Amino acid sequence: SLEEKDLLQGKLYPNPTNSKFAIELEVNGSAKLNVVDNLGRKVIDKDVLFVNGKTIVDTDALVNGVYQVIVETKDGAMARFSLMKN
Repeated sequence: SLEEKDLLQGKLYPNPTNSKFAIELEVNGSAKLNVVDNLGRKVIDKDVLFVNGKTIVDTDALVNGVYQVIVETKDGAMARFSLMKN
């Protein structure tokens, strides 16, 4: 189980989105981004770069629906968001 200290607090917006969304975390540098659909399939699995604590993700490849967005930093800290694409 994850310790509380390993869960990052942040923001994901706009939510719902129809194109791109931003994630803000107290993180800089590269991190792993996974987007999982409601059947548990990874629909996005890529490295993202946080600059000044922010990264922007394109959702053009996603069909409309609800997704879990998981960010994992190099040191193992994680953030999890729910995202609606419409």
